[in-house]
Amino acid sequence: LAGTWLIEQVGQADAYDESLASLAQTQSELAASQSSLTQLEMRLEAAEVEQQRLAQMTLDQLQLEVLFRTGESQLTAAGNKRLQLLASWLRSSGRTRVAIAGYADPRGSEPANLALSKARAEQVALALENAGVSRARMTVSGKGEALSHALQGDHDAYALERRVLIELQPEGQFATLQ
Repeated sequence: LAGTWLIEQVGQADAYDESLASLAQTQSELAASQSSLTQLEMRLEAAEVEQQRLAQMTLDQLQLEVLFRTGESQLTAAGNKRLQLLASWLRSSGRTRVAIAGYADPRGSEPANLALSKARAEQVALALENAGVSRARMTVSGKGEALSHALQGDHDAYALERRVLIELQPEGQFATLQ
């Protein structure tokens, strides 16, 4: 009887030792998994920061002027291409609102410049809408030549006044595109 008891005790001790070894192995695997998880979380955070940086770079690349020819409201091929890129970005950021303001150079009458600047802004809005951006996200206005900084007779400066300014307003942030 004592021999059987002793054999059972030795067996239980061996099982206990095996359980301790198994527990130590499991704890080691858990620590390795936790370390891997921490590394993955750090990589994910770095990837999110990089994604935000790339998104901002994309916006910075889009910060170009949409310019127009004298007396015209038709988009140029380059302007249309920029708007397609912007529309692609806007479709992926559904909460971003867009304020579109048209401008004109100081030549021409005030009513004509106001109408022309509004038509330019409408062309930009239409291009964005045709590219899949909801019109409900846009506000459109014409400013005429009221905010012109061009000196009288400076035709090079006039070219920069014939533009549409696009302001993006995503979730409390603010970016300006020209």
